[in-house]
Amino acid sequence: SNKQPDLVFLRACVKEGLRLCMANPVRLTRVVPRAADLHVDGLRIPPGTTVGCAAYVMHHDPDVFPHPFSFKPERWLDDGSSAGLRRPAMEKSLMPFGHGLRACLGKNLAMHQLHQAVAAVIDAEILDGARTVQDEIEVVEWFNGDIKGHSVDIEW
Repeated sequence: SNKQPDLVFLRACVKEGLRLCMANPVRLTRVVPRAADLHVDGLRIPPGTTVGCAAYVMHHDPDVFPHPFSFKPERWLDDGSSAGLRRPAMEKSLMPFGHGLRACLGKNLAMHQLHQAVAAVIDAEILDGARTVQDEIEVVEWFNGDIKGHSVDIEW
């Protein structure tokens, strides 16, 4: 159907998938404007300094995401657990499409399509009983996200 799925756990799975392996994991740089110094946590960063933040680093911070290399969609559910109490920091640290004025213009469309695609795969039951062959999937840090071997093998 054309209706956006309203499934809380599906949305949590998509968020967790984007956290683990985003499309652009590397540092996107910006230059501190010449108008004024930038102060971050008491540190002065002078005008003209090139700064950046890598989504991969933000998404794998163990202080924000305990067990950062594990797929745990339940961490995104508001259930009053300790994971739920971390939710504001998690939302602030999640940046698979960037943040602010230079964030991806297609973010909302991409999220809609991801929700629709995952829902369609679940609805078609094509992965029922499937499991990944590898115990761990290694993310390759490059300008565009990739995984070692370029694919995830599954078996039924």
